[in-house]
Amino acid sequence: MKKLIFTSIGLLALAIVFGLSAFAGEIEPNFAAYLETLSDDDFASAIVYLQDHPNIKVLDQALHTERASMAVRHETVLTALKQAAERSQPTLLGYLSGAVSAATVEGYTPYWIMNLVVVSATKAELYRIAQRPEVDAIEGNFRATLIEPVDVSNPPIAGIGVTNSLKAINADRVWNELGITGYGRLIGGLDTGVDGDHAALTDRWRGNWHPWQECWRDALGYGTTYPVDNYGHGTHTMGTMCGAGHGTGDTVGVAWEARWIADNSIDQGVGSEFDNDVLGAFQWFADPDGDPGTTDDVPDVVQNSWGIDARFGGTYQDCDYRWQEAIENCEAAGVVVTFSAGNEGPSPQTHRSPANICNTTTVNFSVGAVDAEYYGWPYPICSFSSRGPSDCDGVTKKPEVVAPGYYVYSCYNNGGYVRMSGTSMAGPHVAGVVALMRQANPNADVTTIKQVLMNTARDEGTPGEDNDYGWGCIDAYEAVLAVMVTDTIPPEVTVTAPNGGEVMTVGQVYTITWNATDDVGVSSISIYYSYDGGGNYNLIENLSGNPGSYDWTVPNTPSTQCLVKVYAYDAVGNEGSDVSDAFFTIQADTEAPVVTVVQPNGGEVLNVGSVYTVQWNATDNVGITLTDIDYSYDGGTNWYDVVDLSGNPGSYDWTVPNTPSTQCLVKVTCFDAAANSGFDVSDNFFTIE
Repeated sequence: MKKLIFTSIGLLALAIVFGLSAFAGEIEPNFAAYLETLSDDDFASAIVYLQDHPNIKVLDQALHTERASMAVRHETVLTALKQAAERSQPTLLGYLSGAVSAATVEGYTPYWIMNLVVVSATKAELYRIAQRPEVDAIEGNFRATLIEPVDVSNPPIAGIGVTNSLKAINADRVWNELGITGYGRLIGGLDTGVDGDHAALTDRWRGNWHPWQECWRDALGYGTTYPVDNYGHGTHTMGTMCGAGHGTGDTVGVAWEARWIADNSIDQGVGSEFDNDVLGAFQWFADPDGDPGTTDDVPDVVQNSWGIDARFGGTYQDCDYRWQEAIENCEAAGVVVTFSAGNEGPSPQTHRSPANICNTTTVNFSVGAVDAEYYGWPYPICSFSSRGPSDCDGVTKKPEVVAPGYYVYSCYNNGGYVRMSGTSMAGPHVAGVVALMRQANPNADVTTIKQVLMNTARDEGTPGEDNDYGWGCIDAYEAVLAVMVTDTIPPEVTVTAPNGGEVMTVGQVYTITWNATDDVGVSSISIYYSYDGGGNYNLIENLSGNPGSYDWTVPNTPSTQCLVKVYAYDAVGNEGSDVSDAFFTIQADTEAPVVTVVQPNGGEVLNVGSVYTVQWNATDNVGITLTDIDYSYDGGTNWYDVVDLSGNPGSYDWTVPNTPSTQCLVKVTCFDAAANSGFDVSDNFFTIE
């Protein structure tokens, strides 16, 4: 199995190279609407996404399954990201350089963390850039904003010893009983900066031993080469993660022997920004020294006490994905990313983005706040703590966990200490526990760490996961124990379906089911299938936890000798597996989708810049997986891409392009999972004027 998985990692490079689209980019609708308010010569700051996107999710899953070391993971992921940028950016950068000379572009900055270029250009130039073949999409630039604490009390007296919040999460048990203090680990803070002279932090800034550029990112351009904090918020959060005031007897940090690095991108308000600070921060944290082959510079965890939502205006949305790929890529490189939930509670669906994104159970790991200062166990939820469910789907429970966030005692500017309240104070407790876990198991990957944090949390509120406490309050002692290599008993697994004799069709959705148990708990599942009688197995999916079932879209590999194999892993990597008892059959699908364009279907008159709803009907014997919409303004001689859509939504709101013509047509093409396609074209011409 290991040999097979290593091979799959190597082959991913080919998939990355050839996974490109042939279409020019589109402008995000909200940004397009903003551009329409400008004259052609007005400048706007935009993010230009290129089409060459390495499939980091698949690579991440393969590395997780292989239990790759952090060194292998970091080098593999960063090489893929940087190669994609090197492949695809030079042509666009050459064009932008010429546009600078023509005074239609003020400046630009390329990034590899998401393969994009931040550009300040005229409205007319942005439209030209969008038509370039290497461009995937354009949207407005943005800034993040700090989650302000709800209360600040100062100055308390120094010398209080170990804080109540650290005792509440059993951090002191980890130090005293397990001898783990964060030694040898590195923490990153994406916040307002850090007071580098604070007695509880100064002796463990990594820049004391390494070049400052690898240890302090002055994103706001203050011209500093040493950490500073003009607010105090970042100093407080870093103190909770790793502060140790030995001179005053204040142990305020969870991992008080860990070193730290920091970025000050969040010491600002929202708004358009030429050189995007947050993207630059995630890129820097993923590889501070610029060398994919080194990992001592890479933080184990980056805590984020910031977020946005639609209240901030502009193009911001309540469920805002603009940072998502950068976050996922940073985590794939081995950096655990944690988010404070927000202080907009107690109403439901009050998380900020990115904390509310719910693509998986572990990415966008959000932390709510409880009061462990004035209450013993069980700790009550703070009224201000943002609640779930996620407003991205209205269903997924949030937060993932909670931690102390009320009246938390930690470091502040000018060498002092203050108490603050907010989820900004809760998130750093989780980040500090991550550093402890990495000391116990340096190769524990992001998915495993987050799953363990949820599995070992002490349940509060409604039994099980809920929208106030998530899975409960973190327990540092149990989390560290779970990743220490002491458990040798593998999980037991039984595949229940398909288990032999079933017949399924390519493109059909079939539910794979299994039973899995473990003496401690199953932390992840990997599902494979074979269509050659077990000679070779292909990855279907890696899953966090043990859901017991998975809806599988049957692939285009017809065979009568098919098997499913399910692997179960516990938190320390013990493995159990089972395979279908007998062969099942995958039969080919040769039936193409049937498509009918409803509108525009001839005779309509559309105005340039207006939003028109394209509608169609489409059916397939198994199901439609992809819909492609194209249009022509020369009677069908040439076709231009409008959009590619997942599934078959049946309609799409199209911003009518600036191509006036009386000979316009729309073509809708639908594909099923077996790559069968059917299409329909408007019956007659419509007009764009």
